[in-house]
Amino acid sequence: MKKITRKSITAMCGLLFGLLFTGLKAQEGQLLIIGALLIDQGYEITHDAKYASLYDDSYDNYYFSLKKGWSYVIAAACDEDCGDIDLCLFDENNNLIGCDRKNDDKPMVSVSPNWSGSFRLWVKMEDCDRNPCRFGIVVFGK
Repeated sequence: MKKITRKSITAMCGLLFGLLFTGLKAQEGQLLIIGALLIDQGYEITHDAKYASLYDDSYDNYYFSLKKGWSYVIAAACDEDCGDIDLCLFDENNNLIGCDRKNDDKPMVSVSPNWSGSFRLWVKMEDCDRNPCRFGIVVFGK
């Protein structure tokens, strides 16, 4: 049986507060749930969350500085009109580092960089029923 830690209780309280009192949008609530699970595994939020929208079959790029010696999980979630959003992470030389192109609306890319530097996150809205679809991205690290 999994031990309940103080950190996981704090994360779940934050999740419940967010869901009950702030009127969160679908993607924000989903990111809170993902965050609570990752915080319980020792991760912390390392970058400001990004919220945006994309039309069906369109993409955008976001840039993050990541540090050597850290393990990161980059998570995204989209609104109720979104059926599939994809993430791919590239280094400054445009080498593919990690990708989640599964048919889902909560992709995650895990990476432990071999060097510190700027990384590009490619985000593609594969399936949006009512344009535009909103999404959020959060970077967790430990």
